[in-house]
Amino acid sequence: MIPMKNSMNIFINEGECVGIRCGFCVPVCTNNAIHVDLIAHINSEACIGCMKCTKNICPNYAIRAEDGGDQF
Repeated sequence: MIPMKNSMNIFINEGECVGIRCGFCVPVCTNNAIHVDLIAHINSEACIGCMKCTKNICPNYAIRAEDGGDQF
């Protein structure tokens, strides 16, 4: 049996993210998939779709998730 991987896609609203002035999302990501410069960036290869970064961490609500369906 092949395990299913959650394929939630995490997005940054560039107009809302304040980047290096905040960075609250970075330590929340246990997979080190977020880095911040002028804005936050999600490394889609490292992101496992756990959605911890979307749970009221961002004071500007700049991070959102979209269901991409399950992948095998």
